[in-house]
Parts: sequence; structure tokens; C-alpha cells
Amino acid sequence: MFDELETDRLTLIKANGTTVTDIAASVQGRKVFTSRGDLQIEHGDLLIRHRSNGTEEHYRVLDADFSEAFIDIPASYTLEVEKVGAPAPRSRPQSVTYNVSGPNARINHHSVDQSTNVVGDNAVVHDRIADLRRAVEDAGLADSDRQEALDVVNHIESQCGSGTPKRSVVKAMLAGLPAVGDIAKFGVALLDVLS
Repeated sequence: MFDELETDRLTLIKANGTTVTDIAASVQGRKVFTSRGDLQIEHGDLLIRHRSNGTEEHYRVLDADFSEAFIDIPASYTLEVEKVGAPAPRSRPQSVTYNVSGPNARINHHSVDQSTNVVGDNAVVHDRIADLRRAVEDAGLADSDRQEALDVVNHIESQCGSGTPKRSVVKAMLAGLPAVGDIAKFGVALLDVLS
């Protein structure tokens, strides 16, 4: 009976990088309902909603309320979520400052770069994660928001330290960071070195 209401398809990304795909659910604003009682969904996990038009929405779990099975009603979750992602800019910036550092650093402004950038170790990845961490620290976030953002950066670092980081997982985790200060800029820089 409840399966008919779960028309949305989600992907769950745990903080440790574990991914579960094709989760039937019902997304209703800031609430998500799913009868997948076999999952362990926790505060801070990321959900990706795959829409029929090929677009995606990203959500962070704020609260996961688990209900045990009762008679004919299966075990289920009621999730409180918030949509995450970078908001559209309010106005066009009047000036842009580029701060470039590290090995093989360069800027291609209104030009095409056809070169190949090869680095022998993960030093560039570590530098980009350090830049991202500094951007979170300098963003002026509330203590709880800053700690949550630093937790996401720590999970990104552990994913990159695994030797074979999954770009899609890192991208989804970056989408969970607040879009303030230089956080988005350093997130894009990190994705660039992972491609």
C-alpha cells in the first residue's frame, strides 16, 4: 500500500562514503518518507533525488525518525531534510581576485588550456583540502555550522586518502557545504584535481 506513494528515487551517501542507490521514497518539501527500514540513515547523511527530467536535488538529513514495523505496516523512516547546493549569485561581481599557489598552479582567463597537468603524488589534493578547510574556518559560520562543515571536509579528506576517491561522492559531499566565502571556489578547485 505504501509503495504506491513512494514515487521518488533517491541515492543515500553515508558520511563514510558508502552509497545506496534506487531507494523508493516520497519527498515532500522538508520531509522524506521511505519504507526502507533495512537502511541506517543518520543525521548528516546526504540524499540525492533523481528526477525524471534528468536533474538532481541534494538534501542533508537533519533528523532521522525510525519507526518499527507494526502489524501490516513496514518499518520506515520519516526524515527531516534541508536542500543543499549553491544559491544563484545576487549580482554580477564587479571585480575578481585570484589567489593562486601550489605546484602547477595557473589561471586561464578567457582562454582554453590544452595542457596536461601531471603531479607525482597527492600533494595537490592535500593542498586543495587544506584550502577548503581554511575557507570553512574563515567563512564566519556559527560554531555548530562550522563544525558540521569541518566534519564534511574531514570525510572528503578520508575519501581522497583512500587512494581511489570517487569524484561523484566528493562532489555530493561538497554540495553539502555552505555556499559562503571561498568555500565553493576551493570545492571546485578540489574537483578539478580529481578529474
